[in-house]
Amino acid sequence: TSPLSLPPPPACLLSGCHCPDWTIIVVRAAVCSQAQLAHGDMSWLDLLYHPVWALSAALLAVVVRLQRRGRWDPRACDVQLKGKTAIVTGANTGIGKFIALDFARRGARVILACRSEARGTAALREIREKSGNPDVHLRLVDVSSLDSIREFAKGILEDEKVLHILVNNAGASGLPREITKDGLEISFATNHLGPFLLTNLLLDLIKHSAPARIVTVSSVNHKKGKVDFSHFHGENLTYFMDSVYNHTKLHNVICTNELARRLHGTGVTANSVHPGIVMTEVLRHYPVMVRFLFNLIGFFFFKLCVSRALTRCVHAPQVLLHVLFEHAAGYALFAVKEVEEIGMLLPQVEESVLSLGKFNSMVSLAAFFPFKSAQAALENMNAISEGKLTPLLIFSVWLFRRVVHADLKLFLETNLPLSGKKKATLGVSDAKIGAALQEEFNISIQTGGVVAEISRGVRLHFHSLVKGLTGQAASKAQLGLGHSYSRAKVKFNVNRVDNMIIQSIALLDQLDKDINTFSMRVREWYGYHFPELIKIVPDNSMYCRLAQLIGNRKELSEESLESLEEVVMDSAKAQAILEASRSSMGMDISPIDLINIEKFSNRVVSLAAYRLELQEYLRSKMSQVAPNLAALIGEVVGARLISHAGSLTNLAKYPASTVQILGAEKALFRALKTRGNTPKYGLIFHSTFIGRAAAKNKGRISRYLANKCTIASRIDCFSEVPTCVFGDKLREQVEERLSFYETGDVPRKNVDVMKEAVKEATDVAAEMKRKLEKKEKKRKKREKKLQELEANGEAEVENGEVETPVVKKKKKKQTDEEMAAQAEETPAAENGEDTPAKKKKKRKAEAEEAAALTDNGAEETETPAKKKKKRKTETLDAEPAEEVPEEPVTEKKKKKKKKEAAE
Repeated sequence: TSPLSLPPPPACLLSGCHCPDWTIIVVRAAVCSQAQLAHGDMSWLDLLYHPVWALSAALLAVVVRLQRRGRWDPRACDVQLKGKTAIVTGANTGIGKFIALDFARRGARVILACRSEARGTAALREIREKSGNPDVHLRLVDVSSLDSIREFAKGILEDEKVLHILVNNAGASGLPREITKDGLEISFATNHLGPFLLTNLLLDLIKHSAPARIVTVSSVNHKKGKVDFSHFHGENLTYFMDSVYNHTKLHNVICTNELARRLHGTGVTANSVHPGIVMTEVLRHYPVMVRFLFNLIGFFFFKLCVSRALTRCVHAPQVLLHVLFEHAAGYALFAVKEVEEIGMLLPQVEESVLSLGKFNSMVSLAAFFPFKSAQAALENMNAISEGKLTPLLIFSVWLFRRVVHADLKLFLETNLPLSGKKKATLGVSDAKIGAALQEEFNISIQTGGVVAEISRGVRLHFHSLVKGLTGQAASKAQLGLGHSYSRAKVKFNVNRVDNMIIQSIALLDQLDKDINTFSMRVREWYGYHFPELIKIVPDNSMYCRLAQLIGNRKELSEESLESLEEVVMDSAKAQAILEASRSSMGMDISPIDLINIEKFSNRVVSLAAYRLELQEYLRSKMSQVAPNLAALIGEVVGARLISHAGSLTNLAKYPASTVQILGAEKALFRALKTRGNTPKYGLIFHSTFIGRAAAKNKGRISRYLANKCTIASRIDCFSEVPTCVFGDKLREQVEERLSFYETGDVPRKNVDVMKEAVKEATDVAAEMKRKLEKKEKKRKKREKKLQELEANGEAEVENGEVETPVVKKKKKKQTDEEMAAQAEETPAAENGEDTPAKKKKKRKAEAEEAAALTDNGAEETETPAKKKKKRKTETLDAEPAEEVPEEPVTEKKKKKKKKEAAE
């Protein structure tokens, strides 16, 4: 009634933008309402009754309806059901009617199981008209009557040969309290007991028709239900809204799950499905007001009978299964016939795997990729079994991730249908390979079950499935690849044969135990004869040598004192042994016993000597395989770590925490079980560092030492040139850490130490490379000289000289004698002794060297002979010095000719 001072209109209205009319109305109404509230001319109750709210609610309802009621086009699924037989209960209305219509459109033979003949006939005509499929039939059945179900099942078993789909859709909610003539509560009889009986009566026919499917329409309200078997007879039930309905749907879910478990592997699947809140006649027994509210709300929010989830459950898209098979001849990809579920194939594959004809009807070769060479086959096999190990993966190589080889990747990208309407699944025999392929291609992977059976059949009939491949060729390929793979596994790396270290340290430990045991046996045995010797000589090895030397103590005299001193390396001990032998209390010993003791002592001494040789061999092997680890912690402890880990590569994969307690696993598990203190160290306790550390610092130094051991093992495993530079630097760091714990001197930073080590290692590697190149040049030079000599010899033979073969043979003999003389002169020169034969050879070599006019004639004894030979081939004129060795050859030849003539 009073004029209002309205605020200015929105900017959009003044700017000339083209807003919809309803938007302008809503905005202006809101602005007016706000102004009226501000002046007190309108109450909050008037605001609630304002038409803006009604308009907003209607607009929201329309939007929600458009979003919630989007129809699903059945043509989006291209599955065809021709040749399939389906039964749908409650198919005269609602969900059942739509499912029957969809089956008919897909070409299936559909049987409508309805209670009302009139409504069933109407549905039958409608489905036939809309689908154009005449193979749709009506059969009457009352699912609440057990007799009616038995009669219906009998007719189906008599008339139908197969049954592929059974949909238990019939059901109702809100039924009044009533007991059927079978003594069952009507809701339980209709919703659960009737479908349960029908399923079991038709189960044998469904199994015979596998692959097949059983679908029971349930509800999410089963969560509110309870299991009480007295409910079957109408006892302990509360008839309020859908409470009885909820109990029946819980029984549906439980029985379907158990049925699915029992049917596993038969090719028949059982599913229970919640279709959602759908606008059907399921509430026809409720009061009118409840049905009105349900339809009103459902008009905006609920689904129509077009249930996408249910139809997908009834006829899931068929799966396109391919099986990858790795053979020594190449990769093969096999296509398996399409099925709804892979599990349905299992019984069929098991029956046909032994028969090639039946197996061919299920599996066909899609593609084959033959390996180009044996080396390519070995590379692919290593990639599949172990993964690629390259120097670029130095920090992640210990993870041993399985990598897809380039050949396999190209093969699958070319032949596997990765995109399309049909769901593609790849079957592989190994789960780890499947994980790598799934990560690479992002496809569904199947392992085990039916894939294992298909792989077994492919392995059995592979040469028959691949054209041009015979059984003999396939066997040869397998044998050759097996040998190559075995050789590669045994060799792995020629330069790092850590298996020799493992065997050596194991033998060394065994020898220590055996020598100790045998030495104690010698002590006990020889102690009966000479008991005082045990106190004088506590060392086992020395005791055995003395027992071997002394023999009968009564025969020991002053003359044996010098030999005793050589063994014990102490004159006082030797004198003590001599005096003890004279006043010994030991028993006399027979010669035969003494012989056995001496033989046994000799064996122990030889074992001790072999142990020293073995230890030296282990030291040399460690310097070749793991020089840094040996320099850091010692050869024996490093070898024990490698042996316990299984290989140097395994040790390099271990973290420092594992290396720290390696060898103390029992103590660790005992501590974890008893919740006590875990061990601080394992095998590394035998190193000198932990023994030198104080008690409070043993744990810290063991952690620090394990960290350095891990670094050293990784450097040894992955470095190209084996050097001990890093090991020496790491040992210095441990020494500095020990000093820091004792005196507080701050150690150098790890970065600085590693920089120094890298610089020194680079220099050492360059020096080694230079030496190798120099050695290679010398080798090539020697080979070149040998080739020239061989060429000169052939030229002399071609010239036809009479005396040349004899001279050549003689000079070759002289060259051999010169080399032998040089080898024998070296030790003789060291000892300062010359035998007459050696002196004669030496004089001969000196005469030849003086005769040769070359600068390097003094370096190699065979050079003068070679150069004389070369000069002789170049020119006929020879120097007088070169003619000296030819004269005896000529005289000898003349004598030989005279001898042959006389004969």
